[in-house]
Amino acid sequence: MSLHSMLYDTSLYQQNNLSPQNINLRPPQIFHIPKFYNEHKDELEKVFSLLSDDESRMIFAARIRSVITGNLCYIKLSGYAQYFHPETIPQKDDIIIDGGVSHDTSVEEKFSILVGNNGRIYSFEPDPTCYYQASEKISTIKNITLIPLGLSNKSECVDFISDGYASRIAETPPFYNTITCQMTTIDTVVSQYNIENVDIIKLDVEKSELKALLGGVSAISKFKPKLIICIYHRLNDVFELPLFINDFGLNYKFYIGHHSPTLWETVLYAKI
Repeated sequence: MSLHSMLYDTSLYQQNNLSPQNINLRPPQIFHIPKFYNEHKDELEKVFSLLSDDESRMIFAARIRSVITGNLCYIKLSGYAQYFHPETIPQKDDIIIDGGVSHDTSVEEKFSILVGNNGRIYSFEPDPTCYYQASEKISTIKNITLIPLGLSNKSECVDFISDGYASRIAETPPFYNTITCQMTTIDTVVSQYNIENVDIIKLDVEKSELKALLGGVSAISKFKPKLIICIYHRLNDVFELPLFINDFGLNYKFYIGHHSPTLWETVLYAKI
């Protein structure tokens, strides 16, 4: 079955647990782009063909259908917690590079329990306010190293918008009410911390996922880690990021989860 045929399969809507009676069809955060599929048909069909299970294909098609119709009723939610897909869930002794902590450390705390005393989580948060709040919460957790840097494709200082969960690199000048934050790369971190293996890379870095992946090309090629990558911050991330990872030629298996009744929280999970 192609993505095109699934986009117009009415069973997508019938299987959804959302209904037009209890959801705002076009809240401010939804994209409504009728030509999205037609404009990116080849890329979207390629990603669809790479997905490893029916659930991922259904979730992917439902998301695309929501974009082209402007109707969130088609969204299909995953049955597992965000970042914890069964195929990529952290295991005992895993080493994790964790990009994007914010001030909520609940995910990191769960990762910490799963990897155990011999595992290690290198977590990155460049926003000073979020870094301080996060460090207060995890100060007694010995297997988490919290680093006050962001992950990107090069080491540099950038203008940064401090906005809690949505803290991000400022992209369009003039920049107002910004702070200066330091970026680094995954490959630099691996070298500086003498990391001998990377089992998982998780990225939720507010539009900088591709840059962070570019900064980790050597580590990904060498260690072939499981990947947990947000693919919703930019509209085209839903196909650009899977195709970028596929171009490594490492035969990753791809899964997609969706964890919100909006177009936020779509996550790519990949493993070899």
